[in-house]
Amino acid sequence: MTWAGSRSPPTGGVAPFRVVISEPGVPVCGSHYNTGLIAISPDGTRVAYASSRAGGGERLVMWERDRGGAHEIPGPTLNNYDPCFSPDGRTLSFVGPGILRTTGPDVTPTEVWGGVSVMKGMAWLGGDLICAPHATGGLVSIAVGGERPPIKLTVPDFSGGEISHRYPDPLPD
Repeated sequence: MTWAGSRSPPTGGVAPFRVVISEPGVPVCGSHYNTGLIAISPDGTRVAYASSRAGGGERLVMWERDRGGAHEIPGPTLNNYDPCFSPDGRTLSFVGPGILRTTGPDVTPTEVWGGVSVMKGMAWLGGDLICAPHATGGLVSIAVGGERPPIKLTVPDFSGGEISHRYPDPLPD
């Protein structure tokens, strides 16, 4: 009892909050690609998600707690999807076409890599994006800064019945 009562209360915790990130009449995360459609920044202050675009296709929207609302991320095509935050939460990568990155809804995206057909998942690992750039293939490592060519990480064992390797999600360590 003495030991338990002498502990300090936990510090640095995150206070939960509730937010609505949808627009009236616009489906959130509605995509015919069925890929990663929502990403939450590591600190929980930003949420990027795919949403139906008027006239068809998908657009990406970023909700930011500090801005008090959601804003569309400019993209070059009708279909922008598969958002993924960098480990520090300052940069967002997404597909549309190729892999693009931006630091917010007011910043025009730049291309990281153009070798994507139908993306099937993406995750940051240090300075690299680990992704499944095709529906039937393995995982690839892309240097975000473009300092080296992509590295093939995995190859599906088609003779063993594998079709693809998708939706990478690195562990913290």
